[in-house]
Amino acid sequence: MKRKIISGILLSFLVILLFSVAIFYILTSSYKLDEQKFVDAKNSITYFSKDGEVLDTLSKNVSVEEIKNIPKNTKNAFIAIEDKRFYKHNGIDYKGLLRATVNNLKSMSFKEGGSTITQQLIKNTHLTNEKTIKRKLIEFRLAKKLEKRYSKDKILETYLNTIYFGENTFGISDASKTYFGKEVNNLTLKESAVLAGIVKAPSIYSPFRNYNKCINRANLVLKKMLEEKLISQDEYNLAINENLSLNGVKSEKNSYITACSKIVDSLIDSNKIKGKNIKIYTNFSKKHQDLLEESLNLYNGNYNKSGIIIDNDGNALAMVGKENKRHQLGSIIKPLLVYAPAIEEGLIDEITPILDEKTDFGGYTPSNYNEKYYGYISAKDALAKSSNVCAVKVLNYLGIDKLVDYAKKFNIEIEESNKNLSLALGTSSGNVSFFDVVACYNSFANNGIYKEYSLINKITDNNGKTLYLPKENRHKVFSESTAFIISDILEETVNTGTAKNMKLDFPISAKTGTVGNKNGNTDAYAISYTKDYAVGIWLENENYMENSITGGTIPSKISKEIWQNLYKNSRPTNFEKPNMVEKISLDKISYDVDHKIVLADEVAPKRFLIDGYFKTSNLPKEKSNRFSYPICENHILSVNINTISIQLCQTQLYDYKIYREFNNKKTLIYDSKNKENKFNFNDENLEKGIYQYTIIPYYTFNNQEFLGKPYLSNKILITSKNIPLENWWQE
Repeated sequence: MKRKIISGILLSFLVILLFSVAIFYILTSSYKLDEQKFVDAKNSITYFSKDGEVLDTLSKNVSVEEIKNIPKNTKNAFIAIEDKRFYKHNGIDYKGLLRATVNNLKSMSFKEGGSTITQQLIKNTHLTNEKTIKRKLIEFRLAKKLEKRYSKDKILETYLNTIYFGENTFGISDASKTYFGKEVNNLTLKESAVLAGIVKAPSIYSPFRNYNKCINRANLVLKKMLEEKLISQDEYNLAINENLSLNGVKSEKNSYITACSKIVDSLIDSNKIKGKNIKIYTNFSKKHQDLLEESLNLYNGNYNKSGIIIDNDGNALAMVGKENKRHQLGSIIKPLLVYAPAIEEGLIDEITPILDEKTDFGGYTPSNYNEKYYGYISAKDALAKSSNVCAVKVLNYLGIDKLVDYAKKFNIEIEESNKNLSLALGTSSGNVSFFDVVACYNSFANNGIYKEYSLINKITDNNGKTLYLPKENRHKVFSESTAFIISDILEETVNTGTAKNMKLDFPISAKTGTVGNKNGNTDAYAISYTKDYAVGIWLENENYMENSITGGTIPSKISKEIWQNLYKNSRPTNFEKPNMVEKISLDKISYDVDHKIVLADEVAPKRFLIDGYFKTSNLPKEKSNRFSYPICENHILSVNINTISIQLCQTQLYDYKIYREFNNKKTLIYDSKNKENKFNFNDENLEKGIYQYTIIPYYTFNNQEFLGKPYLSNKILITSKNIPLENWWQE
């Protein structure tokens, strides 16, 4: 019985094995090894502009380096980190594959691949990047065939000449020149370790991009070489302590292509595309790039200059500078994470009065620029003048948790240690770059819809097959109402606020920001936008610029130059007011004197109105009748012999009518209209008797008189002695 069970198991295993071999043969038999793909050294990553023009100098022919010219340490560096059993297996490292499978099962992940150098060469030259069992089986078959046809040295040589090293560079020869400016045979052990470390993920381990990560990866390569006894302890110690000199020259022409190449390298790292013979269709516009560069070059000083132009669909048309550099953002964060959220939550409107004065927030006391404070000002003016105190007050009212929630909608992460009121002043970078923030501002121009800016439109192979399309990442952050109101506020920043150096004869919405201290400024920002474009300009110097360089000076002037040229033959489309927003007139006296939001009297003169946009869901309810029903008290009546003097309440708002009642007869005796002295009236040559006066304030609008509350005086007795009696009614 036992033998039958064992025989059955063996038979089943044999059947499964034969079936697997049959399936393997059926799936892979039609795939042949194409040696021409190894000797064809022409690789290209060609970039195209938005207009379809080739951005030249980016395609290249790979230089082929014979194995005899590649230093031993260079070869061993790749073997140690990529395939330590390279000279022992026949194309498939079953031992390594089993180990990787076990480790992946333990970690419940797919961190370890187990691919040999031979397999990698096959995948890079013959196969697509699809992750399927069929593709892996084909890879196994062709790797075995390759090992039978080529020597190990020839396979290694071909691998090193075809592999992608990032920075638009293929092959060990070009990589050596790109990173170190030298021929392969002159590479040091440390440089060899760097190149071997890069190939795992060029977007992460390029020394041009992440120097520290690159060195850590190179040191890991050296450690592996030491463990495999490919170098001595002394060689290891020398290499670990060797200073790396990056004397190579990047292949990209400008910042835009540099940024695109990072995306391409990342896609290649993740096996989403292959780096061989591909076409990158970008959103780059030469016209806009030239405009940006020319405008930036108008000003030079002890600072680095960066800039970006994005269209209203989120396409980056032009770029200068390091797109991923992160600094404190200063006041440019105020509209995004303070004022707009507060408006969205119904906490403020654009003319909400805020007291701008030195304020202690539980031990935190922010200061305004140059210690200038404005007293009570509207939220609109507070943002236009970039009051720090007001921004902190609004955030204190809004709450830090709400700010963090809105930051997440913009993919801005706020670290726990930075969650305090100073966030209102942009004291943290929020792990977001300046160019990312410019794209956030574009959401105000797009009815509150945020979209990350995009550099690449699509990637295809040489035959036109689409390999990559960027994900459409759009989502609503603010309502149309909030976006419109913020845009209106930021127009005021250009008209009368910190961005007035940007002012032109058409509306622009803008915000400036400055970071620094008494020793100088480190950053000066200006972000501006219309319905069509968003423009960001940034000057920075970590060793300080002059304090006179702020976001409102050179960055605003550069922005003005750009806007003048963008609309040389046209004008921007105005922002359309949503139905859920109303322009409301408020009573200016209540606003200025009592700091209250009160709807204006319908008949109030213009000089006593203050206008502002409100969401219809947040309209004020209290209404003034200051003019339609005037009230003016505190009149003073005095008697001198047979004359009664009346001093009227001194206000320029109203006129007065005075009625006298004497001997049961009521007579209009005074109308202040058209009188030079409106506030004093003398009723003279009075006869003996009892007098009483009714004073009525009134306001005239469109020839219609609006009578106010009557004021009735006490009764006054005029006697023969011309002295009023205290108890005249008793006589």
